[in-house]
Amino acid sequence: MFRFAVFAAAFAVAPTAAFAGAGACNLDASHIRGTYGFSAHGISDGKNPFAPAGDFVQSGTETNNPTTVTSSTISGTWNVVLDQNDTSGVHQDVTFGGTFTITRSTCAGDFSVTEVNHTPTPSMLAFHVIFVNMGSEVRTISVIPGLYISYDTAKML
Repeated sequence: MFRFAVFAAAFAVAPTAAFAGAGACNLDASHIRGTYGFSAHGISDGKNPFAPAGDFVQSGTETNNPTTVTSSTISGTWNVVLDQNDTSGVHQDVTFGGTFTITRSTCAGDFSVTEVNHTPTPSMLAFHVIFVNMGSEVRTISVIPGLYISYDTAKML
């Protein structure tokens, strides 16, 4: 039993140690300051403020403005300008944005929406992101309920 416990403890620590070594990110604000181009498509259940029920496609830009850098995080503001084609028609120059915090050691973080079409809104966690290739690309997962989006990798312009 003791051998199994030692093996289990060693096995549990091994992936963490390997990840910590391989997962070094060392992201800096200069790596993510700027504008990214993206495209996306998805399905909405219609119970969210961003798209009516049905299929939609989007393309646009997302701009990051890091304002605070600590030894462990980068935070700031961001905004999106996009065109969207959905079941209610084509919508041009849709804007939204908010605040973000990125963990420098993992290159991952959260983006919250605080304004839509230049109108302040209650803060809502909207996206989990990870920056790759030293910030030249960002991969995004929407956490907005009822909005199922497939983002192609966004690339720094």
